[in-house]
Amino acid sequence: MASIECKSLSFSYQNKKKETDIEVFKDLNIKFESEKFNVLLGESGSGKTTLLNIISGIENQYDGELLFDGQDAREISIRRRHISYMPQKYIIYDKMTVFDNIAFPLRFVDITPDEVLTRVRNVAKRLGISQCLSRRPKNLSLGQQQRMVLAKALVKDPEIILLDEPMSSVDPLIKEELFKIIKEAKEELNATIIFVTHNYMDAIRYGDILYVLKDSQIVAKGTPKDLRDSKDEYLVYLKSENVMEDIK
Repeated sequence: MASIECKSLSFSYQNKKKETDIEVFKDLNIKFESEKFNVLLGESGSGKTTLLNIISGIENQYDGELLFDGQDAREISIRRRHISYMPQKYIIYDKMTVFDNIAFPLRFVDITPDEVLTRVRNVAKRLGISQCLSRRPKNLSLGQQQRMVLAKALVKDPEIILLDEPMSSVDPLIKEELFKIIKEAKEELNATIIFVTHNYMDAIRYGDILYVLKDSQIVAKGTPKDLRDSKDEYLVYLKSENVMEDIK
């Protein structure tokens, strides 16, 4: 289940204070490339996170179609979507060990305790945190916590990995290392990745295929080179905003 397509997808939410509906996007059409590192680039508030929530099944009140390998998502349970989601504000269970945090998603997978042990140990070794498995998250460095959260996302051997700017506040060297691990995992698992960001440089640096979201529509699609060479005014604006952000 690696092919993901949105057809005329629309989503609104109710503003209870103003008693009005706020439209996030309307008639959005996009097909993410199977087994690629797809990047959805757009300004904050453009609906990128909402789209990930719809794909993951967190949000299901939408109009239009969401298709996995051509099948309507409404016919597929969340468990059967084989998705791992690494949100910007990730969840850490402070009262649990690192091992139990990483193993938590496997509670919903039909595997033996021995397989759980093997998977957790393997992913911890890949991410260089084997020595941390018996610790509590509060005793980890920020970089180790990031590795733990990434391990939690990869331990299910997912077919689809959703990334909602989970490393926006991480040291650039750590970010580079973790994205390298994500790309290696993608190759091993033949997984499809969707990474949403407002950061032009991250999009260019990590993506295989880039999609630019503006006013509920995909206004550009291409390889990093295609978009790097583009003279499109909105892309030039996003690039300049990124430069200003780096200066700050």
